[in-house]
Amino acid sequence: MLNSAVDEWVETLALHADILSVDMDFDLQETCERFRPDLIIADALHWGRPWPVQIVNPRAYPNIPRLLYFNSDPHDPMRPLTLRMAEELGIDAVFMSSEAYRQHLPELRHRPCYLVPLFIDDAIYRDYGLEKTIPVSVFGGHLLPGFYPWRAQLLAEIPLVFPTLIYAHPGYQKGKSKPFVVEGEAYARVLNQSHFSAADTTRLDYGVRKHLEIPASGAVLLAPHSDALKSYGFVDMENCLLGSGAELFAKIDLLARVPAEYRRVCDAGATLVRTRYTRRNWRLMLDWLECRLKLKPGQVVQQIGRYGPFRGMTPTPSSSSVMAMPQADSDMAARLRATRNAILTGHGLKEAEAALGEASQWAQHVAEPFFLMAILCLLQGDAPTAAQVIWRRMEALNMLDPVEIAWLMLIARLVGHTALETTMREQAGSSRHVGLRRVLWLLDDGCTDEATPEGGLLKRRHDDHLSVHWLGEEDFTQWCDLVRRVLMANRASPGAGSVSQRLQAAA
Repeated sequence: MLNSAVDEWVETLALHADILSVDMDFDLQETCERFRPDLIIADALHWGRPWPVQIVNPRAYPNIPRLLYFNSDPHDPMRPLTLRMAEELGIDAVFMSSEAYRQHLPELRHRPCYLVPLFIDDAIYRDYGLEKTIPVSVFGGHLLPGFYPWRAQLLAEIPLVFPTLIYAHPGYQKGKSKPFVVEGEAYARVLNQSHFSAADTTRLDYGVRKHLEIPASGAVLLAPHSDALKSYGFVDMENCLLGSGAELFAKIDLLARVPAEYRRVCDAGATLVRTRYTRRNWRLMLDWLECRLKLKPGQVVQQIGRYGPFRGMTPTPSSSSVMAMPQADSDMAARLRATRNAILTGHGLKEAEAALGEASQWAQHVAEPFFLMAILCLLQGDAPTAAQVIWRRMEALNMLDPVEIAWLMLIARLVGHTALETTMREQAGSSRHVGLRRVLWLLDDGCTDEATPEGGLLKRRHDDHLSVHWLGEEDFTQWCDLVRRVLMANRASPGAGSVSQRLQAAA
């Protein structure tokens, strides 16, 4: 088990298997020789533990299956570090709690991905039999209203209709005293005293622990209509209440006036969580291993539906690792996709810029909108601002995504920033991506080993690092056209002429 801190999921998995947890630098070969593991799981990095352990011999014992557990938000800024760690270890598959991870990180399609649900500790989140004195509770308060729009709208309206307890989010500051914090059993008891409690699914539409903690603690869940919640088995008016505004308030009023109906919905929600999403049920990664060990030659592991069991199957061009209908784009994904299309076609750029500008304010730690904004700056002839927008993440992470390295290298040549280009070339030396190979090919007069389809100029290689961004794997013709338009917009820049000549000669 490779992780930087002991998390609840590690303790939960230990209920079903013998676990060795490593949270310091180590030699994988020595560890495997000593403990003989059947499975290696790499834990994702996130803002709470941003630095990976240093692993010597990361590819030792390649016959031992390796998983990455994306135990972080789908938009976490540390994803480039997580992906780099996963590539170094030679990860066989990725486990994540929501389709939002794959939807928000398109290059994950190059890896087998499976869904493992969130879970609760039913020793804490249960019915304490307390008197229900709180009509509606809302935990999280007014934190990031742009990222939690449903909750923001609810908080503006519901206190005018029903008595509401609003619990402000205590914040994420480390080492700072937090008075009035309610967590663990105390939090579960407040939920147990609530008739209804609300939880949003964010702009990315993914489930969070609160969606399970609320019904498990004996309150009725209030939430927006959501594909993510459907995946967990939540059904409006059967085991939760879904909707917004007057529609939702009418449902609350109905259940409040008919105790038998309230009890039916409340009990059904609790039953759903307690029978499917507790610590004793959480063993899908072990089930994956057992299925993998039984595969016949030519077979791969496929998950039967979201959070479902596994089977061995012979892959086809149309098959996927999870046999389920794709999830519709979230608000964030829809804007990122529209902006990507506008950048590649050159049509609708102003509309895309306006939509992206709004999305960038929803949660300013999300990197993808800002990178696309940098490309829009390039298309407007503002290479220096584009470089600044991308570089800010470098300062925060001390590491760039491979696609960011590629574009910064090109920008550096355009503006004549030799030191920046040198720095990016150094970073490129430890990264692999088709976008990087294309820029190096262009800047080096097409004289690199990659100047052939076999060299990886036209498409990705199987061992390329994954990028978090929505640009980077467009086909070669689209990439050349985009670079031409960038060069035309920045033709007054010192290096634009020489790069344009190289691109024209290469074409």
